[in-house]
Amino acid sequence: MFVAAKSPTPSAPSAPSAPSAPVAPVAPVAPAAPVAPVAPSLPHPMKSNGTTRKIEQIRSNVLFDMAPSCFRG
Repeated sequence: MFVAAKSPTPSAPSAPSAPSAPVAPVAPVAPAAPVAPVAPSLPHPMKSNGTTRKIEQIRSNVLFDMAPSCFRG
């Protein structure tokens, strides 16, 4: 049976002998001026603007308007 050798335990970091100097406060940052959004020239390709719904309606109409003879072998 293999037993892993124990690694020595690391010693705790020593406490500083003198207290550290206080940290200076950070100056506040002014907010950036608002920028007007630019309208895109084309609609976003992944957003639905009704085209997807129209395509789905056409596909379902074509599928369900077929004559039953189309499905016979």
